[in-house]
Amino acid sequence: MRLCLRCAQVGQHEVGCPDDTDAAADARTKSARVGSGLTLVKAILSEAEGWGATAPREALRLAWVAERMLERYPATDFATFDARRSRNDVANAVAKVRERAAERLGDAEAAGFLEDMEFGRRALELFAEVARRRHEAVSFDLSEFVQLPPSDRREVGEALKELCQEVEKSLSASTGLEEVVAAWGPENVAALAAGTDPVAIPPDRLPPLRGRKTLLSGIVLAVLGLAVVGTAWTPVPDALGVPPRFAWAGVGLALVGLLVARAGGGLLRESGKRRRAAPLEQAAAFRDLSVQYRQRVYMSAALRILRRKATLVEKAEDAFRKFTGGNSAARWKRLYSPEGKDVVRMFFDWDDRRPLKDAVSLAVAQAIGPKERLRPFDEMATDGWEVLLKAFLLDIFAGDEARFFDGLALLIVEGGLPDDELHSRAMRLSPPEATDPDPVRLDAAARSPSAIERSLAELSPPISRPEPPPPPRSEVQPRPTASLPREATRETVINADASFKGDFSSEGAMRIEGKVEGKINAKGKLTVGKGAQVTGEAVVAQAVVEGALKGNITASERVELAPSARVTGDIRAPRLVVGEGAVLQGNVAIGIEASAMASLSADRRKGDHSA
Repeated sequence: MRLCLRCAQVGQHEVGCPDDTDAAADARTKSARVGSGLTLVKAILSEAEGWGATAPREALRLAWVAERMLERYPATDFATFDARRSRNDVANAVAKVRERAAERLGDAEAAGFLEDMEFGRRALELFAEVARRRHEAVSFDLSEFVQLPPSDRREVGEALKELCQEVEKSLSASTGLEEVVAAWGPENVAALAAGTDPVAIPPDRLPPLRGRKTLLSGIVLAVLGLAVVGTAWTPVPDALGVPPRFAWAGVGLALVGLLVARAGGGLLRESGKRRRAAPLEQAAAFRDLSVQYRQRVYMSAALRILRRKATLVEKAEDAFRKFTGGNSAARWKRLYSPEGKDVVRMFFDWDDRRPLKDAVSLAVAQAIGPKERLRPFDEMATDGWEVLLKAFLLDIFAGDEARFFDGLALLIVEGGLPDDELHSRAMRLSPPEATDPDPVRLDAAARSPSAIERSLAELSPPISRPEPPPPPRSEVQPRPTASLPREATRETVINADASFKGDFSSEGAMRIEGKVEGKINAKGKLTVGKGAQVTGEAVVAQAVVEGALKGNITASERVELAPSARVTGDIRAPRLVVGEGAVLQGNVAIGIEASAMASLSADRRKGDHSA
């Protein structure tokens, strides 16, 4: 029952923790894991029985450890009846040792000791989470962007908030770039991402052809003057008594016209030179805009990451303060005093030469090491820039609050977004017909500007429109996975930082990114995100599992297990798709009969809710 310094859990691990060596990959590995686990519990039980008469406190501690370990190996993990019976016999024996130790120690003292162990376990988990989030924030290398001010670890949250404010001020000075980018049109997004010449130059960015009116005026004056001269030299003026100087006036008018026409021709030539040179000038300006705008997007992505880290630090600190404050303050103070060392050392190797908080923080920092760093600006790939720019523009112009960009901001973090995850998220920017599930670095459909062209073409001018933005178009709606069509109904989302207990019922789709414990009934699709932890039965139309789910799944249409899925329980559905690497521990029923049983389960569940 040791504290994992990587995932801040005692006696277990988060899904995906690199120290989780007990994760079963197949039935044989699972059987070996639960068998060795039960053997270890038996050894602890034997030691506890030996201490029962002479040291009841130690016997009670070992019995508590054995009970917590047995929770990791439920009876459903054992394949045979004899194995399950053996597990139950051990559980009964542990309970008896605990009862005898409590009797010898005294009920009040035993209850207090057990409460201290439960409290110590949770308190250390919460503070280890605080230490982990603080370390991730402090060790995050922002050298490509800005350096986090050195500060005491207990002030990391405030330092991050101040840094976010400084970044926001810097970004506010470049908000006008949105209008400039919009003026170039969506057809130039790919060129903007690559830093190349624009595909097409908008007509309003080319200088007007000057001198045409002046040339036309000169020609008119010259023709009029020549007409007057010709008229003056005919017999008609003599018959009418027109003086001869009228002819000289016509000559002067003709000369003025020729001079004006010449000036107009000069203006036309100069204007033509400027128009011929304009594409080169505009291309240079476009390349400068590309650098400036990519820097703005880069800073915006860094700001999203900083805010996320600041939020995680704040939530971890708040959870720890609530648990160890108020009526629990005295218990926490006793825990890190000499009186509580025996409890702490059950979970953490505390070197009491330094305070407990400092010891945990140092151990977590050493275990995690340098966590993340920003990808250097000049090393960002063109396809990554294109996806990032599309997401950024769609969030701004389509009025979708961080619908795309937040999920793709990790592109600027080295190792922060694996290729298959990039593919899944980038597909949300693609037309709905692009549903190729193969995990490539970036699907051709996602690289195509068609989706953003159609979206942004309807949003001109995107910044100054007073009316609210139109409803999101179908081709830019986010889709949980690339292999299933997007749900047309609204989706209920449980965020990654949320944790719920209780039964859930939804008329549409559900997406779970956090921790949920309870029965789930959804008429639409249930998506269990990568990193989500769900415990309970699920009765749905479709299920897509990317994280961990303990419980039976009954689907009336389809179940899909992603390569990262870990499912413990039975599956009943007409169709099942299992990605390579997915872990499934349980029975499977596939076909028409399974579909009928799924419908029956859904009807029964509906009747239970209506009752």
